[in-house]
Amino acid sequence: MQAQLGAQQDVRVKSTGRKTFRHPVVGDFAVDYETFRLEDGSGLTLTVHHAEPGSPDADALALLASHAATGGPSSDTAVRRDGAGHQTRP
Repeated sequence: MQAQLGAQQDVRVKSTGRKTFRHPVVGDFAVDYETFRLEDGSGLTLTVHHAEPGSPDADALALLASHAATGGPSSDTAVRRDGAGHQTRP
């Protein structure tokens, strides 16, 4: 991807790292990231998150993508509680 961007703009790697997320549907997972900065003075950046193919983290991302694509409810909207603590549906 950097080669494609670099062909169009001067792109520099700004930072890299690993982020861990806790999602109510897929649980804990981690992704590596790279942030690229355009050197055209615009201040624009592109951050790419990725997981090792075949890893449990990649499986969690695939499950999350599937869940989002099918419009499945997240756990924070699937069940709500009223002021008395009773479950309600949105």
